[in-house]
Amino acid sequence: MSAVEILFIIRGKRYVCEKLTATFTSQGMSQLVKGSFYPVLET
Repeated sequence: MSAVEILFIIRGKRYVCEKLTATFTSQGMSQLVKGSFYPVLET
């Protein structure tokens, strides 16, 4: 099984995200989503 990697551009730099965490309530999903991001090394 391979991991899914999503590429994000944050302030002009490329990052991959290992994990995203969101909070859900009876009113829906919070707009604040936290994640573990790692910079992509430029070659």
